[in-house]
Amino acid sequence: MNKNVIEYIQEIKSRQRFKYIYGEFHGRISDMRSAFNVLPHKEFLRYFPLSLVALLETSCRMLIAELIDSGEPYISRSKELMDKQKIDFEVMKHLYGKKITMGEFIAHSVAINKLESIDRIFTTLLDKKLLQVLPSHINRWSVEVEKKDPQPMIQNSVEMYTCIKEIFEIRHILAHESAMNIELENVKIEQAIVLFGEFLEVLNDYIRDVMYPDQPLTQMDMNMSACDDLTKTLDSIEAIDSEIVRQISDKWIERLEYYKRAHESWKKYMEDNSEFEASSFIGGSMWTLIKASSANRIALEREKDLKLLLNQLEENDFC
Repeated sequence: MNKNVIEYIQEIKSRQRFKYIYGEFHGRISDMRSAFNVLPHKEFLRYFPLSLVALLETSCRMLIAELIDSGEPYISRSKELMDKQKIDFEVMKHLYGKKITMGEFIAHSVAINKLESIDRIFTTLLDKKLLQVLPSHINRWSVEVEKKDPQPMIQNSVEMYTCIKEIFEIRHILAHESAMNIELENVKIEQAIVLFGEFLEVLNDYIRDVMYPDQPLTQMDMNMSACDDLTKTLDSIEAIDSEIVRQISDKWIERLEYYKRAHESWKKYMEDNSEFEASSFIGGSMWTLIKASSANRIALEREKDLKLLLNQLEENDFC
């Protein structure tokens, strides 16, 4: 890995419309369904295997990164994925500078070229056989909120997995050969669009349940939970901030004003940025959730920085 790879990861992120996987794959699947219905020529069928595999690969990398960045035990398990990789100074510098996360680095270091590789990666991180647990996964929303009878999200895992494997193979052929003798069937491609979408739906839902097993489901509950999380983080920051102010006052009083000014600027940035991210939802029920979640994400990073600063102050390593 080198600086070019770091830049490559940043470029990929810049080309994504959504920060989270749900918006990314739903938008693409919807676009593909619309495009399929107005195909001008059978040649355009060749587009779909390439696009479906690209979407699956991208979505998996986003989930891998999020899973690892959520902390233990996933970050420790990810070592197995990186045993043959060496992290050079440029990578460490960018990780320290927070231009990319450890999860993003690892997610873009693993090979995703068939269904089996997806299974291997997630099995390593989850310590469970992914393709074995997905067929029995049940969506909590349908049961707890919609009060439906518990039904697995996947109706026919054999059909789904077989389809995904075939599309991977077709994609490889079309990407590297002219393959004039291959004719794709409309029905097959239409089925693939549906099954790839369903696979990403259940994969995302399963990973969410693993990372957040008790996450609230109704909009009101989600809003309240997001606000509670933000309050806890801000309370922690306030406590750390008070101790930092005390430490600086005792040792570097002349620098106290600079610190206070920087911290106030951070508060304004958190508020302004979270309002910006939530601006698309003004007047809607999700506004509170988006704003609080955005603010908490920024606050958690600030909390880490302040803990590091406090540790330096306590060890007289602040300069």
